[in-house]
Amino acid sequence: MAYQYLHMEEQPFPTDVNEWSWETIQRLKDNGVLESAYLEYKRHISYPDDAGIEPSEREWRHDIEREFVAFANSAGGIIVFGMGDSAQPRGVEPPDHEISLTVFQFIKDTTPALNIQTSDPIEIPSEDTDRILVAVRIFKAERKPVKTSDSSYYVRVADHKDPMTREQLQSMFVEEDRRQQAVRQLELEISRFINSFDKEVDEVPTSGELPPLEAVDEQSLREAFRRNTHLFSNEDVQDIAVEVMGVLDEISSTKRTFDEGCRNISRVSYDGYGELNRVTQVKLHDLCRDLNSRLRDLEENTQLQIS
Repeated sequence: MAYQYLHMEEQPFPTDVNEWSWETIQRLKDNGVLESAYLEYKRHISYPDDAGIEPSEREWRHDIEREFVAFANSAGGIIVFGMGDSAQPRGVEPPDHEISLTVFQFIKDTTPALNIQTSDPIEIPSEDTDRILVAVRIFKAERKPVKTSDSSYYVRVADHKDPMTREQLQSMFVEEDRRQQAVRQLELEISRFINSFDKEVDEVPTSGELPPLEAVDEQSLREAFRRNTHLFSNEDVQDIAVEVMGVLDEISSTKRTFDEGCRNISRVSYDGYGELNRVTQVKLHDLCRDLNSRLRDLEENTQLQIS
């Protein structure tokens, strides 16, 4: 069974939980925004004293962990701690340590690790209480499926979590295998370019030599990038990827101009083949150095492993 999700940007709340404030909570309450495929309310952030014997603290914590995992295996979402199911802000007692440490305890044993963002404590504007609310963004997992500490798999369906079916798990494992193959191909293409750059392009050759155009297979690099768009969900990484594609386009343009000039020098704006060689060498060198720098930035900002 396939489930459809709206984009996070279409939800009636900020996707960046750092932008959440009491005004955000008040809008959710006033507009009656209930739980959805992207939003979950949790009354407590620590085991409630009045919980009695059911559920146990262990099971209560497992239930919170499953909520996180379900969002990660779907399209991501936000959990608001200190909010009742009917969008009523109740608040929670501030923990004795950093709120992010409390949240981390819910997900420390998931496999693979989850990518989350925790808001600053959102204070209730009242002199009668020091209670707070906390919004936690769970990002869609780059590697799926994610499993809980007890090796269970969940997915977000409308306003609740469901155990994943056998068919869903098989589909995710197949998709994950396809993505891992695409990632390995991207790592290979980047490594191949970096090695060629170090050996053939880094030093500007003399004007009597042909520019090392064959050292850069920009077409294969471009295709490998297109097959790995799932890696570029982070805005900073998206910017780097866009810059990389722009440099690859310039390298392709430089190659076309050189090829056209070699066929007929009168069709390009160069005074002879010597100038065509010299200018192409320098331009290719500068573009490849730019590309090399951006690929290194990409390596630092992702989990790509480039030799």
